[in-house]
Amino acid sequence: MAHNKQLKVVIRGLPTDFDQDELMSELHSFGFTPNHISLLRNRKTNTNMPLFLVTLPKCPANQEIFNMKTIGFFRVAAEPLNKFSMPPQCYRCQEFFHHSRFCA
Repeated sequence: MAHNKQLKVVIRGLPTDFDQDELMSELHSFGFTPNHISLLRNRKTNTNMPLFLVTLPKCPANQEIFNMKTIGFFRVAAEPLNKFSMPPQCYRCQEFFHHSRFCA
């Protein structure tokens, strides 16, 4: 089961019109083996954000992606994907799935 784990990395600092195939070739030139690259979108406005989600096989060699500083001529930052494991909870009524500003 552990061999199927994926490393999910968010790359910040690239413009929204940066080509995903070009990003794939840049990562291959650094020695990384990405499985999939996708451009993240804002759910509310349905517009592209300057964030790219990169999935890689989880191995020690691919952990070095967090030390990468540049892609092409752009200064970038690579961060692990943050997922919230719990649904939002209201601080007013302590119910789940809404926040206090939307509490009735």
